[in-house]
Amino acid sequence: MGPDRPQAILLPVRVSTIAVSFAGALLLAFLPWPDLALAPDFVALTLAFWCVRQPRLVGLATAWAPHGCWAC
Repeated sequence: MGPDRPQAILLPVRVSTIAVSFAGALLLAFLPWPDLALAPDFVALTLAFWCVRQPRLVGLATAWAPHGCWAC
């Protein structure tokens, strides 16, 4: 790969991919984890990943947006 060709890792991600990953994380968060004492917070891990990977699309406002809707 030459310097004039973009790398695949730097290409933008579709918003639908981000939404599906958050939906999957939410489903994993709802699963019962009886034998696992320290179950990870999948939604927080997904949010942290997308904040690092796509900071212009996903930020802390994404995390707080559902809370604003629930407060109404």
